[in-house]
Amino acid sequence: MSTTAATWSVPCTTARRFDRQLRADGTLARLVQYDLCQLAGTVSDRKYEKEGGPGLAASADLIRRYSAQPAVDLRYLVRWVFFNLYVGNNDSHAKNLSIYSAPGGGVTLTPFYDLMCTRLYPGLSPEFAFAIGGEIRPGEMGAEHLALLARQLGMQPRFLARQAREMADRVPTAIAQASGEIAPSLTPSAHALAERLERFVSSTTRKLAAGISAAP
Repeated sequence: MSTTAATWSVPCTTARRFDRQLRADGTLARLVQYDLCQLAGTVSDRKYEKEGGPGLAASADLIRRYSAQPAVDLRYLVRWVFFNLYVGNNDSHAKNLSIYSAPGGGVTLTPFYDLMCTRLYPGLSPEFAFAIGGEIRPGEMGAEHLALLARQLGMQPRFLARQAREMADRVPTAIAQASGEIAPSLTPSAHALAERLERFVSSTTRKLAAGISAAP
């Protein structure tokens, strides 16, 4: 499932591929996209930063190099990071960030994809895919790590802190809304999982935001 970088829309029951374009004759054309591992020249089996894949600083540099709207896409990048931290998506590596030439829009980040919560499932890595100021354990991240990340990205700490707070204000409400919309179609077990996810995201968002968005 994907969502546009600009709107962070609530998930819906249908999905439309962003990398396909309908031709006048009714056939589909494939839009070429390159993920950040490809742009960095990193092989696909080394997509995680700890394995040699691009970190956030390298990802930001690639966006500055290739995007036609680098300031806008850099803001989307940091908001994507906070979204994944809050929802517990530790699998948000560099192959889940791509750049393409959108019809009539120039070269930009693609809509985001593979947005999920991995931390609900036992046996999956408890470590975040990217280091935040040198820290990969979400529960240990604080304002000092955010300040270091800001320097690595060439941004102001207060800018990152503001993005963290804004996403913290929006994520729990969006998850609750999405859960409510799909509730009528869920089985009892799926409904229980959705409620568990909603509680987890709300709790994680509150705890993480309190630490990382505090004044350094």
